[in-house]
Amino acid sequence: MATFPRLAPLYQAELLSSTDEFHYGSELQGRGYMTWLDTFVGLSICQPKDIHPAVGIVAWTVAFFFSFESCIMVQSVSANRMIAVCSPLNYDFIFTKRLTATLITVTWFAAALIISMYYSMLVY
Repeated sequence: MATFPRLAPLYQAELLSSTDEFHYGSELQGRGYMTWLDTFVGLSICQPKDIHPAVGIVAWTVAFFFSFESCIMVQSVSANRMIAVCSPLNYDFIFTKRLTATLITVTWFAAALIISMYYSMLVY
């Protein structure tokens, strides 16, 4: 029974390799795209067993927080650049240091709120 978790991904990889969808993707292998074997070996066979699940949860939380934060900050920067190009005379009045600090603060609080809402939905 202990070998089943090790052999199941290999069986699944064998089943998936016989489908047409994976054969059509073979021309992308030399261009930096991962193959189905890279995905299954990396996700199911080569995972270390001595890492506690809490470390993975913390890593996911940090990654989700900063990915959400970076999406909002990219939108803020694009609005900044749009105002700088479309209305250069009013730019100094619109984007002040105070507004920039407020945008950053609101973005970080929104990211923390999204993370806390996700964790509040979990059932322990």
